[in-house]
Amino acid sequence: MEKSKESNTKLAERIVSLRNQKNMSQVNLATLIGISQESISAMERGVSNPRLSTLLKMTEILECSIDYLVGLSDIKSPAIDHNLLDTHQKHLINSFNKCNLREKEILLLLSDIMSNRQIVFKFGDDTTLIKNFISIQTDER
Repeated sequence: MEKSKESNTKLAERIVSLRNQKNMSQVNLATLIGISQESISAMERGVSNPRLSTLLKMTEILECSIDYLVGLSDIKSPAIDHNLLDTHQKHLINSFNKCNLREKEILLLLSDIMSNRQIVFKFGDDTTLIKNFISIQTDER
């Protein structure tokens, strides 16, 4: 019985926290889920347990895993299913994981630059951009 009370408290805290992170009112969340504001309030006070269908809708709206929402995990997002990744994605993840913190920051910056479609790089050889970037980074050290 004590375990149930503890999990209700964790669920209540997580609903409030995630809802607030999204600047969402109880009414907004309730409307998106299709339940009453009173139901959200009861869940946030830990006096009511949501149905599984409600929990699943919450995880979509609040962008978290169900394990995180109910307090079974402290990892907000579910792990990546590597079986769903293509060869290039797997390679990028493996390479990224081998990097130190500074190298990861550089890769993230490059990724942001390259994914921003408003910036167009016109080089005969795309490696020129990378070589110049690496040269600048090593000069700063």
